[in-house]
Amino acid sequence: MNGPDYRAVDLMAVSAGSSQGSNAAANLWLVTFSDLVLLLLAFFVMLFAMSPMGGQERGGAVPLRAEAPLATESKPPEESRPATVPPRGAATEYLAVVLRDGLDRVRALRDTKVVLSGDQVLLRPPVALFGEGGDASALSELAGFLDRLDNRVILVVFRKEQSGGDPWRGALAEAVDAANRLREAGFGRQLTAQARLVSSAASEGPALLVLGEGVRP
Repeated sequence: MNGPDYRAVDLMAVSAGSSQGSNAAANLWLVTFSDLVLLLLAFFVMLFAMSPMGGQERGGAVPLRAEAPLATESKPPEESRPATVPPRGAATEYLAVVLRDGLDRVRALRDTKVVLSGDQVLLRPPVALFGEGGDASALSELAGFLDRLDNRVILVVFRKEQSGGDPWRGALAEAVDAANRLREAGFGRQLTAQARLVSSAASEGPALLVLGEGVRP
């Protein structure tokens, strides 16, 4: 059932010159204003409905960075691996400069050693950084800095060879624990945990291996 047209009544009152009609005429702008507000609301609702949702690209949903798996070794590396180091390129040297510059910006990471090894860059941060009482703020800075790079990152724990026991498995467990700490600190890309046996105790401890472009572990 249609109700009375109040706008027509107001217009009639205004044409009659009554005082009530003059007050109604002064409030006629509210009708236009309300229509404008409704049109703006509908416009922004349409914009929101047509905008692409975050995390979606052509071909389906993209997994979250935090869902990247943690890869580990299934067996020790073969001893027949060639000992020769491939020549490093200018891109790797530039990567080492970028890493050195980024680490120097954090006071707790300035003691990190940056070593060029072929087409790879080895980072040796302070051993206590991945321990129970390590500097959480510095670890978070390191994780965020490495996460912004496009290069593959491998967390390696070096352990001295022993005559008895299985030092490789112990080093691998330590590497997995350190990798999980790095991920909890903010590193969201794919991360690999590895263990390496060395002949000198001075080389023991966790390290980060940053691969150059196109290099596979």
